[in-house]
Amino acid sequence: MDLLWLLPLVFVLALISGVYYKLNSVSLSLILIPGMLGFESLLPVSVEDSLLILIASCLAASLPFCVLSFVSAAKNFKGDFELVSRFFATRVSLSSILIAQILGIVPSIYVYSFYCILLALFAMSLILGPYLNREKYFQESFSGRFWYLSLLSLPLGAAGTEWRKVLPIKSNTEGFDYFSTLSMFVVFPALLGFVFPALPVTVFESQQWQQNWMIGYICWPLSILVFCGSYIGNALVKNTQNQTDKAWLHYILALFLLAIVIRSIIT
Repeated sequence: MDLLWLLPLVFVLALISGVYYKLNSVSLSLILIPGMLGFESLLPVSVEDSLLILIASCLAASLPFCVLSFVSAAKNFKGDFELVSRFFATRVSLSSILIAQILGIVPSIYVYSFYCILLALFAMSLILGPYLNREKYFQESFSGRFWYLSLLSLPLGAAGTEWRKVLPIKSNTEGFDYFSTLSMFVVFPALLGFVFPALPVTVFESQQWQQNWMIGYICWPLSILVFCGSYIGNALVKNTQNQTDKAWLHYILALFLLAIVIRSIIT
């Protein structure tokens, strides 16, 4: 019966995720997973065991958005797209698969602790990012070393697109979003790692009927529901250039993430 209450909750969180993705380029999982962890009593398994399933399912729901960004960049910025694919795509893709495999091997309690640490760091970066960006170091020409920040988002179930807004580093080509383009090379290889994990998914071994809903760590009905909700939220909201509204959205998201982290520590 709890699962019936879980479905509308997931859909509402997916709608909000789609809105944040449209306005602030924030990955779907940074809204949905913390929101789900706040209702852990409704989850069919423990919060530690369900975390990897939520991460993999959110990445699967993000894949269509990443493909659209990839295709758009390939059409509009051919020169920079070739630069991305030539020097960094292979490294990012291989690292993404490796991270996904490692997450499947490490005990779930440590993955959960690592997730909370990364979530707190990202929340602090949302708060401090605008101030750090005023420093000369972040105003210099775009350097490829910052592209690897996308991999830091992978244990959060995120595609890495949010770093472009947290640290808006100047690029060599106006309008070219490196992080959104690289998200394709982060998400797709990671999904391969979650579909074919290094160790079997033991969470559902005792309940054979639930294996029909799983592809490795990906719960495909959950991914479809998240994608549908986020797509609707993305389509219904008109993008705005109002910087004040975007700043408020940044701080609201930061406070939300910090509240989830504090709650996880207390409980």
